[in-house]
Amino acid sequence: MCKKGQPNFKGIIYQSGAAISLFLQYLKKPNFSYIHLEAPGFQDFNLVFNDGKKIICEAKNWKKKFNYSDLKKILNDILNRKNLGKNDEILFICNEVSSELKEKVKYVEYYMNTEYFKKEFFLFFKKKKFTDEQINILPQVKFWKVSEDINENLVYSLFEELIDFWLPEDDLW
Repeated sequence: MCKKGQPNFKGIIYQSGAAISLFLQYLKKPNFSYIHLEAPGFQDFNLVFNDGKKIICEAKNWKKKFNYSDLKKILNDILNRKNLGKNDEILFICNEVSSELKEKVKYVEYYMNTEYFKKEFFLFFKKKKFTDEQINILPQVKFWKVSEDINENLVYSLFEELIDFWLPEDDLW
């Protein structure tokens, strides 16, 4: 494989590991219905629930930290596709994410309809050139920072526990 394809291959492996991990984490939840990989009009994969809710998942295994401009770009893509429900979540699975970004987005959910939000958070995101529409869906955004190694161990543990079947680690990957 040429050097150009190596990051793509690594990203596909990371995405697959994240999909397997989340599938196994939700498998026994009564409301969980299925996982939809590379669904047309969506991101990397979706977790779909019986009540119609979706967790729209985007996995990023980058050397650089996932940042504000990355978030803006993907939120814009999601908004342009017009398939985000008001009860849906957007989950970014990243090996590296800006800690400031992660904290700011987390607190948006708590302060969204307050004066403090209007004075602090709204202006902050506007300075980062987020649109009103992007800012309005920030409460639906979550981050899961996980390394490839930790995710592999998690999948292995969940597989053994949930499926009640031991599989040699070499056969899992």
